[in-house]
Amino acid sequence: MKAPVCKPIHLRQQTSPSELFHYGNLYYQEKKYIQAIGSYRAAAEQGHAAAQFSLGRCLYYGHGLPVNYPEAVRWYRKAAEQGHVAAQSSLGDCCFNATGVPQNDAEAAKWYYKAATKGDISAQYMLGFSLRYGRGLPQNLQEAAKWYCKAAEQGHSAVQSALGECYYHGIGVNQSLPEAIKWFRKAAEQGDAYALYRMGFFYHYGVGVPYNRAEALNWYRKAIAKGSTPAQNELNNL
Repeated sequence: MKAPVCKPIHLRQQTSPSELFHYGNLYYQEKKYIQAIGSYRAAAEQGHAAAQFSLGRCLYYGHGLPVNYPEAVRWYRKAAEQGHVAAQSSLGDCCFNATGVPQNDAEAAKWYYKAATKGDISAQYMLGFSLRYGRGLPQNLQEAAKWYCKAAEQGHSAVQSALGECYYHGIGVNQSLPEAIKWFRKAAEQGDAYALYRMGFFYHYGVGVPYNRAEALNWYRKAIAKGSTPAQNELNNL
């Protein structure tokens, strides 16, 4: 069934911020970014948090306007300060990666924590990462594993792989090969390259599973297709 076409919208003088945001989304879905930005900006300037985030996103990715990271950060911050979860997580990323703002691990961790406590999966991963490596927060391996677990249970493949590594080495959790394999398998089934390599490794060397050359080949080849150099090296020795 053909998607309905969004007809030109004639805004009333008293169009509410929520309506403006809605119209902005309609335009954005049709990739009419200039019109979307007009609606988002009108709502954002009236304090609509979701519109502020959406305007920031357009500026970040260059949708309808040239990429402008500092301006994107400005709008992300306005939305984040109103409690918009995706904006908090995105602002954390900008602070962590020095995108549009000076690099600041502590500021990144602050925003990751705010978003992570509201269930944002990416922020949970990055908060766990920050705690594991002491980026902006004192290193705390147990807390890192806790946040990894929250994100992994929501299906984040990179975190599932990281959690598998924690269980494999006993980082912040009791060492458990069955748990490591469980999380690596979940990540591998979603196509995570490192987890695919790990599954091949387990079957190649009979670690936690019976030795199975065919299974090892299968996982290594899938990892190689994702660009895994360690898998290629192991395949040469299989």
